[in-house]
Amino acid sequence: GTIPEDLVNLSLLQSLRLAYNNFTGPLPIVYASMRQLLSLEVHGNNLTGTLPSEYFSATLLQTLNIIDNKFTGTISNDIGKLENLKGLHLADNYFTGTIPSDIFKLEYLAFLQLQENIFHGTIPTEIGNMLQLQEFRCEANQLTGPLPSEIGLMNNLVDFRASLNKMTGTLPNELYTNSYLGRLELYSNYFSGTLDPRISQLKELTYLYLSRNQFTGNMTSLESLYRLKLAWLHLNQFEGSLPEKMCDKSQRQIEILQTDCFPLKTPPNACPCCSACCDRSTEICLIMDDDLKYNFF
Repeated sequence: GTIPEDLVNLSLLQSLRLAYNNFTGPLPIVYASMRQLLSLEVHGNNLTGTLPSEYFSATLLQTLNIIDNKFTGTISNDIGKLENLKGLHLADNYFTGTIPSDIFKLEYLAFLQLQENIFHGTIPTEIGNMLQLQEFRCEANQLTGPLPSEIGLMNNLVDFRASLNKMTGTLPNELYTNSYLGRLELYSNYFSGTLDPRISQLKELTYLYLSRNQFTGNMTSLESLYRLKLAWLHLNQFEGSLPEKMCDKSQRQIEILQTDCFPLKTPPNACPCCSACCDRSTEICLIMDDDLKYNFF
């Protein structure tokens, strides 16, 4: 059934969590009027319709989570009025249009999840205003254009994911100033250029997904990333062998490593320790470690 509206009578309610039920219909407008509401979580239902504009006046909200529903329409720039928001979770719906630039006026926002929608256009340069943002996810949309250089201003960024889009250009050098960055996902785009030696400055980088792009040059700058546990480097145009130091298990904890190391007799990127080897011509990957069971992208 639909979400009941009589909970609005609980005038002092600060947190309303109705997640993982089977609610249908629209998100009731009445809850936008609850003056004490700090957290609204309705993810994992079958809600439909647009995100009511009345919620943009609920300025005390700190968390808005509507992930995994069937919402449609665009997101208004009025969302920038939610000045106390710390977590905005809009993923896995059917939102269209561009990413509203006023989202990036939310100075306290730490978690922003926009993935698995139908957003198009570019990542706004205003993203550089997000000094508190720790997680930014926009994968599996229809975004184009380059990564904005302003990403280098996000001093607290830990997790950045923009895979499965149509983005282009080279990686901005400013990216390498994000000293806390632990996860970088850019696979299945049209990025090009080389890996700047300054990528070695990302000392906290643990998960690196660069597969299915058009990167060129060598991979020697990766040998200083001692925290890496996973590196997807396959189906690019990298040249030369993987640095031998990346195979030294006494110095690193890498568990999953994939390059274009097939055919084995004449590999574009020789790799004696890869968990999987891929063939650029066929885009087929061969698992070298029988204990590993996972999908390739």
